[in-house]
Amino acid sequence: MPSTNGQTERLSALQQRLLAYGIEHEVNTSEQFDARLAQACIGIVLRGQLRVIWEQDGEVSDIALLRTGDWVNAQGFLLGETSAHTVYRAAAFTRLLLIDIAQLNARLADGVLAELQAPLHQALAQYLARRMTTLSGRLHQIRFADTESLILQVLQEATTWPSAMSHPDGTLVMAPCKVIAERIGCARATVSRLLGELMRAGRLRREGRRLLLFDEPLGAEQG
Repeated sequence: MPSTNGQTERLSALQQRLLAYGIEHEVNTSEQFDARLAQACIGIVLRGQLRVIWEQDGEVSDIALLRTGDWVNAQGFLLGETSAHTVYRAAAFTRLLLIDIAQLNARLADGVLAELQAPLHQALAQYLARRMTTLSGRLHQIRFADTESLILQVLQEATTWPSAMSHPDGTLVMAPCKVIAERIGCARATVSRLLGELMRAGRLRREGRRLLLFDEPLGAEQG
C-alpha cells in the first residue's frame, strides 16, 4: 500500500479507494515517464506536475499539465489503447500511483471492486471530456490569440502551480522563458522580448528567479 500524506486529501473519494491497489512511482524533474508503464497502467498524480506531450515526425506539442488528483492514461483504461506519440515528462518532482490495468479490470469484474466499476468509468469519461474541452480551447487560442495574450494566459496558469507564492501585490510565479515558449509554441527570444515589454508596461516585475504577476496592472513608471 502506498504511503499517505497531505497530498492525498486532494484526491477524490474514488481515487482514495484505489490507493490500496497501486504502487507509487517517482519521476524526477525533466525525466520522462516510462512509456511501457504509461501504456500498461492507469495512474493518479499524488504530487508534482506531469507534462503530457505529443511527439510525431519531429514535431513536439504540449497537450496538458497534470497536477495532483489528475488521472494518467485514462484513455488507455477506457479504450484499451494508448497512442505511441503521447509522452509524459515531469515538470517538477512527481509522485504517481500506478495501477496495472489488467489487474484492476480483474478486481472490478470479480467482486472485489465491483461497486466501483460504474463510478470509475463515469469519472474517467467525465475527466477526458473536460480535458478535451480544455485542449480545444487552447488550440483555438494558439491559432487566434496574439502571443502576448498567450504568455499572460500561461502566467495566470502558473499562479495555480505548487511553485507559486503569494505576494502583497500579486503572485510570484516560476515560469522560465523555455517553459512558456514550449507551451505556446514560439521562440524563447520572442517570449523574453514580450516579457520585457510587459514589465515596462507595469504588468510584471522580476523578483530573482520568479516573476511577480500583479493583481492590478501598475503604471509603466512602476514596472
